[in-house]
Amino acid sequence: MLVTTSLSPTPERSYWIDYLRSTLTLLVVAHHSAIAYATFGWFSRERYIESTSPIVDLHNNIGLDIFINFNDIFFMSLMFLIGGLFLPGSLKRKSRGKFISDRTLRLFLPFISFGTLLMLIAYFPSYYLATGDTDPAKYIKDFFTHQGWPAGPTWFIWMLFAFNIIFLFVFPWFKRCRFLSGEYLERMGGKPFLVFLILLGISWLLYVPIAYSVGAGTWKGLGPFDFQYCRPLLYLGYFLMGVALGSGNFERTILAKDSILVKRWRLWTIACVVSFVVLTLVSPCLTSLVRNGSIRELPAWMIYFTLYLCSCTASILAFVTVFRRFATKHNSAMSFLSKYAFLVYLTHYVFVNWIQFLLLEIELNVWIKFILVFMGSVCCSVGASYLLKRVPLIARYW
Repeated sequence: MLVTTSLSPTPERSYWIDYLRSTLTLLVVAHHSAIAYATFGWFSRERYIESTSPIVDLHNNIGLDIFINFNDIFFMSLMFLIGGLFLPGSLKRKSRGKFISDRTLRLFLPFISFGTLLMLIAYFPSYYLATGDTDPAKYIKDFFTHQGWPAGPTWFIWMLFAFNIIFLFVFPWFKRCRFLSGEYLERMGGKPFLVFLILLGISWLLYVPIAYSVGAGTWKGLGPFDFQYCRPLLYLGYFLMGVALGSGNFERTILAKDSILVKRWRLWTIACVVSFVVLTLVSPCLTSLVRNGSIRELPAWMIYFTLYLCSCTASILAFVTVFRRFATKHNSAMSFLSKYAFLVYLTHYVFVNWIQFLLLEIELNVWIKFILVFMGSVCCSVGASYLLKRVPLIARYW
């Protein structure tokens, strides 16, 4: 999603893919804007980084829980899929050394330098709420030692960089693998249900064994290199699916506007909604059945994970096909946002956390708070991105 190479060769492609990743960026901002107001929120004064959110407001609403859960199921997987789409073309145009230096400048350096500075600003309200202290020196020491150098949402950038470098070294093998070739995948355009089953099967194998073993919500990291234990293989799988699609002319075959897969956009949209509703309703029922001994824990988890990944797969297909079908014309607002999508992703967390902090003691309806945080963060991060783009180095690479 956040690869910033130009998408100019085919305007139609630029529209739908740019607008899709811009929309995902907005969903990221909305997700972080909402999580402070979730009913499951809790704040740890001992170690604020372990809280459900840097800011946890006493105002909450279960409707925002539903929105957060829906996003969490699919949007990062889709971001990694988009992140892999144009990698084959980039590797064909560049030497290994040029490719590594390009990805280092576009991804790793902003993550480790600019990302660290922004997270220092973003997490200061959490430190203040936990300690009541405003001493910058103490905060910085605590940030890098006791909190372990939190990366916030910039974890996506380092992982995308890592996937790029990993793929660089497996690219020769990848080109020889018939089942990962663009030509093989292009033939799937006329078999939409097979596409769904393949995506579901791959997702299941890459996610369920690890999620069941280590837990679905466990995070770990070394310094700023945070990741969720159960998801790296899932994200790598979707990244490689994006690469495989990108190795062929996917916009004229499997994702052509007149392909059967895209023509079924209504079906995928319905499946997206229905599968998430079923997952939401079945989950507490499974918990109840396990507690009263009506079903063992292992099959209950397998049912839950299967429904979870059905929702993930259907949502990804719904978003991809809807944007491919309808995002065919220039839209000034979305084009403007597309230009700044990477920097909006990088900077938004500062504004989200600070606006949530400033609204903590104000008595407002929770939905009004959420809207104020979301709109304020979007406007501020777009404004900051506009100013940052005036720096030539940033304008060139980000």
